[in-house]
Amino acid sequence: MNSPVAIALPSPHPELLMAGNPRVSRTPESPALKSFPNTRQSRTQETQERRSFPNEGKSRIRVIPETPELWKTPKAGLARACYADNQPMKTVIAIANQKGGVGKTTTACALGVTLARAGERVLMVDMDPQSNLTSSFGVRDADGSLYRALRDEDPLPVIRLDERLSLTPSSADLAKGESEFLAEPAASQFLLQTALAQTSLDPDTIVLLDCPPSLGILAINCLTAADRLLMAVHPGRYELDGLKRLQATVDRIKQKINPDLQTLGVVLTNCDLRKKITMLVLERITAVYPVLGLIGRDAQLQYACGDGTIRFLKDSRAMREYANVAQEIKQLVWQNHPAQTTT
Repeated sequence: MNSPVAIALPSPHPELLMAGNPRVSRTPESPALKSFPNTRQSRTQETQERRSFPNEGKSRIRVIPETPELWKTPKAGLARACYADNQPMKTVIAIANQKGGVGKTTTACALGVTLARAGERVLMVDMDPQSNLTSSFGVRDADGSLYRALRDEDPLPVIRLDERLSLTPSSADLAKGESEFLAEPAASQFLLQTALAQTSLDPDTIVLLDCPPSLGILAINCLTAADRLLMAVHPGRYELDGLKRLQATVDRIKQKINPDLQTLGVVLTNCDLRKKITMLVLERITAVYPVLGLIGRDAQLQYACGDGTIRFLKDSRAMREYANVAQEIKQLVWQNHPAQTTT
């Protein structure tokens, strides 16, 4: 493995200086590097450095702006969040909606299980202080290990559930950490990205981030660390309004912090196709986003999440529907990685 390569760039535009924008660029044409007002010579030299890496441009390139106020502050960790190696990039999917009760956690649970059953390596990260994803697998984080990992910029705590499925548990300590993280505005949105960069994972791992039902600093961390966004939506008027506000936040994050964030699509949860509101919401959403699946109500799935036994649930209509969504996600995730195969 080649040693990390740091590329120093001139100070970015003031708007980018405010946001930090240390996002790792994924392709030679990524807007993450075009956003910097470099000279033509600097851009050419950087491109040559990038092309010197093997693996068809999938290597990580560390981009460190010459802005001491961004990465030399205590515990900023931006330089450590962006590093170089020759391994294929992990895929990080944020499952989000600022509206609560729309099935985000259930979707994260079910997709984690079905993707693992389909042969993928999956890490689920519970970024919600309510810890429902954690309890759905019968796990507790009594020590607040995720909060401490984000605070101290340490690797994420990972619990192996089976051969291909792992979990980073959460606790109520994450709620008190939200106000603490805001005390360091220069780096607060990159805490999860920093921790993920230091976590030892197989290079073909799919990371699922269960976002909290808000647009606070924890949700911003998820959208900053992710390269894909999956939105869970419950058919209803208020849920559509929440989706609009989420999209406005995503647009700002793409402009200021994470230009590589792509929207996978929408999963409609708790669907009843006999109701007019379901068909109305479906019609409006399909006009804007791809709909990856319709998930009906399923008492078995709800009870399994409540009992912490979802990992063992197989004979369930909703799980079969989530398995179809998992196949859609696999195709969308790996279509840009033709060299990668799952074992």
